[in-house]
Amino acid sequence: MCVSVRNLIVTTGLMMLMSTASATPANNGLIDDSAPGWVWSGMTEYDDPGLYGSRAHAGGPGGYGSFTFTGTGVDVVGVAVPQVQMDGHVHRAGSLKVSIDGKEVSTSTMKSATTEYKFTGAHIAGLPRGIHVLEVAPVGGWVVVDYIQVVDPSTQTASSDANAGDVPTSIAPTKLGVPVLLMNVGGGQNGVWGADIGAYGGTVASSTEVVSTDGMVDPAPEAVYQSERWGNFGYVVPNLSPGATYNVRLDFAETYYWRPTMRRFDVAINNALVLQDFDVFAAAGGKDKAVSEVFRVNADDQGRIAIAFIKGKADQPLICAIGVYKP
Repeated sequence: MCVSVRNLIVTTGLMMLMSTASATPANNGLIDDSAPGWVWSGMTEYDDPGLYGSRAHAGGPGGYGSFTFTGTGVDVVGVAVPQVQMDGHVHRAGSLKVSIDGKEVSTSTMKSATTEYKFTGAHIAGLPRGIHVLEVAPVGGWVVVDYIQVVDPSTQTASSDANAGDVPTSIAPTKLGVPVLLMNVGGGQNGVWGADIGAYGGTVASSTEVVSTDGMVDPAPEAVYQSERWGNFGYVVPNLSPGATYNVRLDFAETYYWRPTMRRFDVAINNALVLQDFDVFAAAGGKDKAVSEVFRVNADDQGRIAIAFIKGKADQPLICAIGVYKP
């Protein structure tokens, strides 16, 4: 077994960090880079038979990957290399910057004189048990990210699904309960609908299209459906009652495409896939029509609910409004 150590720059005061590479991960808690829930931007698939599943994600400065997990720690595992060869080009190896819940916690070099598979670029421990947002990003060159190893994955399996008791369930958008969060995604305050806050990733946009809310239960004002966030992105809703049940309402409107199948994407809540190959146009019955999807969800031990919007088979995910209700 070859154990390697890299220099690690640590932001103190948040958690304990180490930088020792591990040889072989345990199956329990292993999350592959292609598992549902990953958000990748500027980092592309990288094939190599020495990788877990023979595939990883690689990219340079400006790219990033994000994953929402439940646990008390996480290892980020990649490949330490002299350089990254991809698509006929040779890129210098750089460092891996890791952030947890929006705070940078480590930066470690992924450059090595020889290729070292299963190299742990960051070992993060001592997190309060609950939902956390991990972000990995290349610095000063290219890096290869293979998989993560979640510590204490008691509500998450190797396929990134939640335990059966915590799996969100789809419900009809009626009698949702008392609103605890109403967010105008991509926009500002609009009546009781508050401004967009707390997103990671994605781009905000607006439209002047007239959007119909006919047939919706308790719709937001029309202007709410004229703003959106699109891309690979997510939210973590904080300050809820730990373990309590909530109804999460996701409101969409397709104001750009003129026929179905042109935008298809996935949505995960608390690491469980709740919408797969979702087509806003088809669900709403046409362009410029708003539609709601509602799910019953349990908050984690820290009183949080994580929502991830994941690029699917066509174009980019989008969302216009998010509501969280106490039934």
